Amino acid sequence: MDKPKNLVADDVVVGEGVALDIPPAGIALRIGAGAIDVIAAIITMIALSILFAVLPIPDEAIAHVLIITIIVTGLLLYPVTMETLTRGRSIGKFIFGTRVVRDDMGPSGLQQAIVRHVIGIVEIWMMSGTLGICAMLVTRKSRRLGDMAAGTVVIKERIPLKVQPPMPMPPHLQMWAHSADVASLPTGLALGIRQFIARRDSLHPQARNQLALHLARHAEQYVYPRPSGQVHPEDFLMAITAERARRDGLRIARNRRLSDRILHRTPSAHTLR
Repeated sequence: MDKPKNLVADDVVVGEGVALDIPPAGIALRIGAGAIDVIAAIITMIALSILFAVLPIPDEAIAHVLIITIIVTGLLLYPVTMETLTRGRSIGKFIFGTRVVRDDMGPSGLQQAIVRHVIGIVEIWMMSGTLGICAMLVTRKSRRLGDMAAGTVVIKERIPLKVQPPMPMPPHLQMWAHSADVASLPTGLALGIRQFIARRDSLHPQARNQLALHLARHAEQYVYPRPSGQVHPEDFLMAITAERARRDGLRIARNRRLSDRILHRTPSAHTLR
């Protein structure tokens, strides 16, 4: 089956065609988080300097080694360890509600953290942050050079949840939809239908009719029997989407009631409806 052409590649798709738009962190958030992380690294180096200052140092060579150790710990070892253990977070990112993830939205690991912070020594510390800021200004997702080399992006974690309104059921198709066998639609097709219905009023009438017919022809492969008589493709798409949502809601409610009985729990508010 051909993939509908109106999908958004940057969306993360979950459930029955619901797209979660995970926005990248803006440059202001990144600068704020970065400033706090720089301060934390400086405090780490000062603390190590005070610790080593009270230790007896036999010769100048060992003193040079200790100085290098302090610098490497503050600029590389500390941030890499922090980002790896917290799966993409640091003190600054925790405060500003951001996190480092891979390009595919998977968790960032040790390899990505090392690459980011090795390059960060140049673009943040040696260039006083100007190189990193310039890179974030010209890239689409506010990525610095370390992000591009490591294949990572910094995203917002504290974003408002946008709940999709329920799809209305065309009244003349309600009886048919309740009795029809409506299989689960492929994620791409379900998302394409939702996006089309949400944006149909902004489409040119001819393009709107063609796209509705295109999606309906793909969707009818997952529905049996077809509704009798002439049905507008948009009504057909709305009916099967609304029916799938209704059945999923009933299934979730049944599972909750069953788990409540098995675990001898008091029925929750969701199961009392």
